[in-house]
Amino acid sequence: MPVSLEIIFRTLTAFIILWVFLHILGKQTIFQKTYHLFIATITMGTIAGNLAFNINIKFRYFILSFVIMGAVIFTLNTLTVKKHRYKEWIAGKPIFLIQEGKILEASLKKFGYSLDMLTQALRGKDIFNIEEVECAILEVSGSLSHDYDKDWFLAELKKRNVQVSEISYAVVGSKGNLYIDLFRDNSS
Repeated sequence: MPVSLEIIFRTLTAFIILWVFLHILGKQTIFQKTYHLFIATITMGTIAGNLAFNINIKFRYFILSFVIMGAVIFTLNTLTVKKHRYKEWIAGKPIFLIQEGKILEASLKKFGYSLDMLTQALRGKDIFNIEEVECAILEVSGSLSHDYDKDWFLAELKKRNVQVSEISYAVVGSKGNLYIDLFRDNSS
């Protein structure tokens, strides 16, 4: 087969494999910027690029690489969804940057987040005075969230007779309503 035809074939194959990969593993691969998915995206792109242009490596080795990476990513995604205890280790955890109105310099330093980066992220949330922020969290995806204070949150949990360890997801809506989803939903 002529080299140009082989490159066309390999490029189309790489595109199709990446497309199938994204459909099988779901949209979280695109939207979630967790550690393992970031690494997976780079690795799969590198494998696809090599498949398209590196005709010195046998085609079946690239396919094997895709299958192995796909299996690893699928396993990690499954573990983060089904096994809560592994989620933090695999995907990371949110970090408080401001708590009770105080900037946590140690957290900023630990995660390479400067005060300028913090204020820029807050301005992106239409907060121009850092004194207005009771709490700011650097999410696993790299985005910044700001919420009500810890006392308010714990009081809300107490009203609902819920422990923090039981919560799968919690968010304050734009009207100040707290939505909580538990790991184990009560079915009546």
